[in-house]
Amino acid sequence: LGVDPEEAKALSMVSKGKTNATTGEAPSAAEEALEEVRRISLVFEGGDQDGSGDLSEEEFAEIFSLEDEEDAKRKFAVFDENGDGKIQRAEFSRHFPTNEDIRTY
Repeated sequence: LGVDPEEAKALSMVSKGKTNATTGEAPSAAEEALEEVRRISLVFEGGDQDGSGDLSEEEFAEIFSLEDEEDAKRKFAVFDENGDGKIQRAEFSRHFPTNEDIRTY
């Protein structure tokens, strides 16, 4: 996923809840949604260490720094909706914590 420097700057501003780098206004709902999609994609792609296009249980555990094997298996099963032993991007996207979820932790 390539992000040019100007786009990265705008993305950073939006993700920090600041202003739109271009207009100086608060980020729109569309900008926040776009930032969310990019954030999920970056995490997914960074975690897919073997480039298979999906996440193994080990890759998943590493993304979320899950050290307890049983906890990792339980959480992996939630994301792995079809039970095929790997997490596809769509499955990951549906369960990935949103910025709003993170703010409430």
